[in-house]
Amino acid sequence: MMEINQISLPIAYMIETLRSHSVSNQELLTQIEKKDVSVWDDIETNFDFNVLLAVCRGGQQVFPFNC
Repeated sequence: MMEINQISLPIAYMIETLRSHSVSNQELLTQIEKKDVSVWDDIETNFDFNVLLAVCRGGQQVFPFNC
């Protein structure tokens, strides 16, 4: 059975913005696991992609690994 993880709309928007700039799911997961989101700084300068790291550290099981 598939588990549903809840995330906020702004987080979902960040992820979808990355995807719209050809960032694959695997690249997204890899960069978050490496704790390096600086590679996306030029994609959208109004976003603080470090929020994705905070979500991961916050204990939410959004990503398939422990942060």
